[in-house]
Formats: sequence, structure tokens, C-alpha cells
Amino acid sequence: MRGRLLAIAALGLSGVGAPAAQPLFSDGFEACCTVGGTVSGLSGSGLVLRLSAGAVSEDRAIAGNGSWSFSSPLANGVGYSVSVQNQPSPPCQIVNGNGTMGSAHVRNVELHCGASLKWNEGVWGDLWQ
Repeated sequence: MRGRLLAIAALGLSGVGAPAAQPLFSDGFEACCTVGGTVSGLSGSGLVLRLSAGAVSEDRAIAGNGSWSFSSPLANGVGYSVSVQNQPSPPCQIVNGNGTMGSAHVRNVELHCGASLKWNEGVWGDLWQ
């Protein structure tokens, strides 16, 4: 009887069936946050964005105006770049497309689509008068 109790106690202490231990402290380099932003002026179709960040490369099709984000989380300190893989017509321009991931989601990548201003048209012309 005593042998059975010891065997049961040993089995209980061995962790059989117990969940895996979680680390008490992290090193701060775990993937935590995603890159995203907004699209405005998109009237064409076929816009595809690409996220490049170390070993991460992700494409994301954008169908319309509004908010978007990539699904791949990045670690703190990783440099990233967002580029247009496939341009619609009229084309889109990226603002804030490069950066370094911090400890929060990035949501300031802007895509401005449509006809671009030339130096002598629109608002630019008013500035030169």
C-alpha cells in the first residue's frame, strides 16, 4: 500500500498532464505588435501592400478606403518597411512607411491615392504667390 502511495505522489510531482511552465520574465523581444494605417482616395482596384521586417514578409490586399493592418506581429526594436507591391490606377503614395517597432501597435502608415499635386497646381500654387 505504501508503495502505491509513493508511486501516486511521484506521478503527481512529475507534472504529467500539467500545463507547460510559463517564463516569469520576458526579454522584451517577443512579437507583440502589428503595423497598419489608413487608405484615402482609393478609387481603383488591385492595391497590394508588402510588409518587410527582418524575416517577415507579408502581402495585404486593400479593397477600399479606411483602416487596415498586417496580421504578422513584430518584436520591439525590429525595423519595418511598407511598400506598394501592386499599384492601382491612379497610384498611391505612402507616408510613414518605414520605422522601428516599439511596444505598441503602429497605426500611422498613410496611403494617399489618386492624382498627386504638382508643384504649380492646387495648394502648392497658392504657396508660391
